[in-house]
Parts: sequence; C-alpha cells; structure tokens
Amino acid sequence: LRHLEAALFATPGAAPELFARLRQLAAAAADLGTRLTGDEVRGRLNEPAVPSIAERVGQVVGGLLGTRQPPTRTQRRSLEIARDAFAELTSELRALLEDDLPAFEAELEAAGAPPTPGRALPPRAGDG
Repeated sequence: LRHLEAALFATPGAAPELFARLRQLAAAAADLGTRLTGDEVRGRLNEPAVPSIAERVGQVVGGLLGTRQPPTRTQRRSLEIARDAFAELTSELRALLEDDLPAFEAELEAAGAPPTPGRALPPRAGDG
C-alpha cells in the first residue's frame, strides 16, 4: 500500500476519489491486522478490548504449557472462537487481495500512475 500511495502521489491526473479509495483499502488492511494480532495502542494504554485471534490462541497455549491436563471447556471455546474469526478474516483478506486491490491497481493504471512492485509497467505511448 505504501508503494501504491507513492505512485498515486506521483500521478498528476489522479482523481481525489483514488485517494479516498486508497484510504479505505488501508483502513481495511489495518482492521484485519488488528483483528488478527490485537490493538497495540489499546494494549499500551491498558484499555479493555476484545481479544484478538492471536491473543485467544496464545492464552490457550500458555494455559496448557507445563500441564498434562486436557484443555478446559473455556479453552476449547476460545479456540473455536479464534478458528471462526480466522476463517472470516481469511475470507475478507482474500477479497481484499483478489478483488479490491487489483481493481484499485487497474484504476491507477488508467490514471497513468508509475509502476509499483508487483504491477506491470504501463504501456508506452503508441503501443496498442
């Protein structure tokens, strides 16, 4: 996204809507990251938050270290919640990577943006 942002700023004819769309993509990616690993700012401020997927799994793993006891009902339920949340997150990430991002890159291409890693060079003038 940083490369796309740099390309967008280097595109003189870029419509303001492209900047808004890039902000939406960045917000969606940040939300996915927060849901996966937690909100660092809230954690540093010791504010209550819904546990992230990684935090749920980490709590279960930490609770089972050094014991031969089977997982508790609460631990099993926490893993079920993490599994379901991860499946939903994976689906949303796939949509972002396979649908939203390529559509945005196509809009950048149409606006004449310079190339970015993973994106083809724009056609030369006269190439058809």
